[in-house]
Amino acid sequence: MKRFFISGAISFFLLTGCTVENSKKVDLVPPSPSIEIVQNKSTTQTEQDKVRTNTEEAMEFIQKAFEKASNLETVSFSSFVYKTAYLNNLLEPELSSFYEYNDTYEGMMQRSPKYVTLTTTINQTSGSLVNGEIGEYDDSTSIYSTSTEYFDPELGWYSVSGDYSYGGVPVMEEEPYISRNDLDKSFKTLEHIDAFLELFISYPEQLSLYKETVGDIGGGFELDNWIVELQLTQEQYREHLNMLDMNLFTGSYFESESNELYFVETEDLRDLYLALTFDTAYNLVQLTVFHTYNGLEDYVEPEMRRNDYFINRYFVYFSDYNVPYAQKIPEEVILNADYQR
Repeated sequence: MKRFFISGAISFFLLTGCTVENSKKVDLVPPSPSIEIVQNKSTTQTEQDKVRTNTEEAMEFIQKAFEKASNLETVSFSSFVYKTAYLNNLLEPELSSFYEYNDTYEGMMQRSPKYVTLTTTINQTSGSLVNGEIGEYDDSTSIYSTSTEYFDPELGWYSVSGDYSYGGVPVMEEEPYISRNDLDKSFKTLEHIDAFLELFISYPEQLSLYKETVGDIGGGFELDNWIVELQLTQEQYREHLNMLDMNLFTGSYFESESNELYFVETEDLRDLYLALTFDTAYNLVQLTVFHTYNGLEDYVEPEMRRNDYFINRYFVYFSDYNVPYAQKIPEEVILNADYQR
């Protein structure tokens, strides 16, 4: 994976491929046409002050979106997660390495009763670093796997294995492996969406509202979507890092405490970007999260002299708002699962 930066073209490509129009949505009044259209805006946030525009309009927009989202009972989502770990060996640079994780999580979640079904794809590659940059890939260690996940707090979390390959060589299993884990009342579904909207609402003076634009060779054109950006300081971002880094959309299914991020040097948080995209009917259609952090120097043995850092990017696309959902965990999955914990 090359380093991933948001662009209009990428956003347009993924949106057209992943967003499904909701035929039942109400045509509410779109934002005021006087809202400034900002093109070629920076895609990363820094500690430097950035001129915030239309904070009142952004707050009004996000409040209407929150009211609508809080009434959602079901929603589909497609999450694209890109993580790269740079492991720099300062004593023996030739041993420096990187790991890339390009994962997807696609499924449907229901608020009450809580239920989620997911198709999960994990794609891990690694290789060598040359002068701190990605060099050769070691295809012999690449890992690719798929699984189907079912989440029901009453019945538990069931994972059914699918395709698996190591080093590009498929590993064939006669029967899929089925595991079961416990879930408790802390398991969240649409509450993850609520939490992001509440986060934006809690910083009204740090919001901006933009009409989404897509660049092309001839210049650019507008989409119907609106982007609400939240510019957090390092300290504020660090306060919410646990929620931003570990949630259902990134493959974290259990409640995690902030102190579990023991490998993160949060004082070095950078490349921060946080945005929600909505259609003109105030439906949430996209979540975008970027951040980079260093690993703790004392996380590894002192004699190893490491300088590690991690780049995380993910994009979540939402569709099929309040579509009736009657799926349940298949009986054969429940009967053939091995209990894990």
